[in-house]
Amino acid sequence: MNLKISIKRSAFFILMATAAFSIFSISALWVYTEIAKSQGSLEKYKEAYENEQREYIKKEVKRVVELIEFTLDFNSDKNLEDIKSDILHYVTQIRLKHGGYIFINTYDGKALIFDGVKIIGDKDISNMTDPDGLRLFDIEMKCASNNDGDYFRYKFKRLDSFTPVPKLSYALGYNDWEWIIGAGIYLDDVEVFLINIQNQHKSILFRKILYIALLFVALLLILFAVSNYLSGFFKKEFSVFTSFFSNTQKEYNTIDQKDLRIDEFKSLAHSLNLMIKRRKVIEKLLKKERDKARGYLNVAGVIILALDAEGFVTMINKKGCLTLGYNEEEIINKNWFTHFVPIAEKQKLYDMFLQVMKNKEKMFLNRENSIIGKSGKERIISWHNTLIYDDNNNIIGSLSSGLDITESRQFEANFSESERKYKLLFEKSSDPVLILDENNNFIDCNKAALNILGYTDIQNFIGLSPSSISPEFQPDGKKSESKALEMIAQAYEHGFKRFEWQHLSKENGAFFVDISLTAIPISGTHYLYVVWRDISENKKQEKELIIAKEKAEESDLIKTSFLNNMQHEIRTPLNAIMGFTQLLKQQILNKSEQDEYYDDILTSGNQLSKIIDKIIDFARLQSGFIFITNEKIELKKLIVDIFISYHTNILSNDIEFTIKSYNHGKSSYINTDVQKVSEIIGHLLDNAFKFTEQGEIELKYEISDEVVTFSVKDTGVGIKKKFFKSIFGKFNRLSIKNSEKLYGGNGLGLSISKETLKFLGGEIWVESEKDKGSVFSFTVPYKPLGTDMFKEDKILNNKDFAIITKNNSLYQKYHDIISSKGGNLWQLKSGMDAVKHFQDNMQTDLLLVDEKIKGMNFITTTKAIKAFNTNLPIVALSTESNPVFTKENALIAGCSNYILNTETEEEIVLTLSITE
Repeated sequence: MNLKISIKRSAFFILMATAAFSIFSISALWVYTEIAKSQGSLEKYKEAYENEQREYIKKEVKRVVELIEFTLDFNSDKNLEDIKSDILHYVTQIRLKHGGYIFINTYDGKALIFDGVKIIGDKDISNMTDPDGLRLFDIEMKCASNNDGDYFRYKFKRLDSFTPVPKLSYALGYNDWEWIIGAGIYLDDVEVFLINIQNQHKSILFRKILYIALLFVALLLILFAVSNYLSGFFKKEFSVFTSFFSNTQKEYNTIDQKDLRIDEFKSLAHSLNLMIKRRKVIEKLLKKERDKARGYLNVAGVIILALDAEGFVTMINKKGCLTLGYNEEEIINKNWFTHFVPIAEKQKLYDMFLQVMKNKEKMFLNRENSIIGKSGKERIISWHNTLIYDDNNNIIGSLSSGLDITESRQFEANFSESERKYKLLFEKSSDPVLILDENNNFIDCNKAALNILGYTDIQNFIGLSPSSISPEFQPDGKKSESKALEMIAQAYEHGFKRFEWQHLSKENGAFFVDISLTAIPISGTHYLYVVWRDISENKKQEKELIIAKEKAEESDLIKTSFLNNMQHEIRTPLNAIMGFTQLLKQQILNKSEQDEYYDDILTSGNQLSKIIDKIIDFARLQSGFIFITNEKIELKKLIVDIFISYHTNILSNDIEFTIKSYNHGKSSYINTDVQKVSEIIGHLLDNAFKFTEQGEIELKYEISDEVVTFSVKDTGVGIKKKFFKSIFGKFNRLSIKNSEKLYGGNGLGLSISKETLKFLGGEIWVESEKDKGSVFSFTVPYKPLGTDMFKEDKILNNKDFAIITKNNSLYQKYHDIISSKGGNLWQLKSGMDAVKHFQDNMQTDLLLVDEKIKGMNFITTTKAIKAFNTNLPIVALSTESNPVFTKENALIAGCSNYILNTETEEEIVLTLSITE
């Protein structure tokens, strides 16, 4: 019987198979769901059971607390220790489910009930740990700190075993007795409960799975029988097509449709027969086109190579054969990578090719690699690759065109080596080397150029022009921008230009270089090869030589002037000494004339002594042989002594000489080299009096935190600013008209002062304006000694003082100060009383004179007393604002010191203690 079946009918049976699969899937899903549900139920049972046990042990612990409170309420007359003992005895009788018990510990780590047994004596559990290292007592104390207690897990042995098992406990603190009351359950008891529940679930689940499995097997047997029948029928039909496709590889056969019973297969056979006919026609056309294409490939100037997916050659053109030295038959069907690629690259390239063929690489890279021909010589080929795909877009091979670049690569290698050598010379040159483009901008430079210019990154330098790294003007006065263009133009015109130039460094300022510009053409573009040679040191040496030469000439002139001046300076007092000495031999001189000559001889001798002292000081400073001493000195007393020593200059000149002091609340009692400071002030005062014919000279000092500043101010001839430095040089004197007549001197004073201050740690400077006067200032380090010694109660002990004043409040002020320091003070009302007193009493240690006394004023009084008592120290009580009776007039009159009304008690005591 011929059974006519179509694919549509066959689909019914396929759907049946699909249904069977679906049933199976649903069954499996149901089984999985039941298992998951069972597991979920077990977790819920476990959680519920554990919560039940947690509440149970918590309830038991709180029952103990309630028992304690109940017992306390109804046994208030009973001893507390007996109550505690009864409670402990009762608790030891309590046993919980699964063998649990109550434990009680104290806050200080002592066990009262341990393992359900009351402890007799002391049992310390403060350091007890479980097998995992948990400190149990610390955890219990933490739980007890919670008002409602807390749970904790750990491992502990059962009462009937020595093996630790997991345990859950609850602990609560009873603060009134400082007890920790707790109870626990062993978690392995929970596991036993769960195993029983789990076994019940497994039994139910097994029965359900067995029912589904039997149902599935029955349905599977039915589907198997139907599928077996259909399989045999389809196998017979498909064998016709299998035979057809097998034979078609060798020859073009057709399918006999009479042997087929399925309509769809008959239709398919008809289509295949039509395809075979069309294929025969197409292959004839393809062969014709292939022959034509091969002719094109053979005339191509590059290698054309086709490989299959395994790397075997399927096509190569004539150029490829000539390059390799083989004929086409020797190349076709050979593995390209095995036979025609050098050993060094073979495996790497083959692996890359296979990765592309397996579609594991997205791109088929164009690359260069070597090939090896029949002669054994290697050639470098630049390949352009593309992939070949079948109708299903699967990669089936590659098609490549290759250009022989062996000669060009050799040329590039030679060029690269040459370029590398040039670059090495460029970079390693110790001289700065730079490249200028046709726009006159720098496009490259070496490391030496960056270093000399102070750049760290070449990108910040590229694009700059020569004028942008130069000062606006060159030393010859030309603008850098215009001169740079001029030099560059000459270099392009003559091919080379060499010249000197001044550039600017970002860090070190201007520097000089010797520049060589060489014109070089590169790829049709003109550039300048720039080489610098740093000649800054040479320029500096040239400048120093010129300066040294000028200084030598100047020094020679100065020394000549100094020697000529010294002759005059030394001979003048020497001639006076010799002349007046000869005059003294004459017998006709009276006593007055002899005294005058003696005075002139002494004056000239002192002048000559000062000149010699300056020369000796200068010689010592030049050799570095100078002694610095530290002496105690009070600054006001220092300038008072200097003022007194110079007061004769005031009497012989129309000059007002004043002194001032500014302590700013600091101690004026310091340590310094008094002689050196006095000599420096002396030099400055000598110059001030020398160059000031009328006006004012002021000497002052001012104390700051670190230095003491001395100043000598005059209203003399002044100094031009250009001479400020030179006047401190050796043998230099201020040169003005009539200098020898009006302003003699040897030019050593300021030089000695400056050199001396270097040893003292100070400095000297001048501020001046022509015809308006000068201010010479110098500093010495401020080394205060403090005034603690003058705060002693008995510093003026056993000393007698007198004061001339009618001002009772002034007398009382000084009486209180002097008596507080152990001295004695009495009051004299007028100058006449004072003169009479000191004629009769010579024992007074010191006299204070008020500038405001009437009648015989304080200056006349001072002179009168000094006339017959020259050794008596007199201190003037003065103010800065009095224009008539100034402190300077008092000192000239014979006072040893002065006290201003603005001075503090401490400064007054200091002045009285040091005045002699």
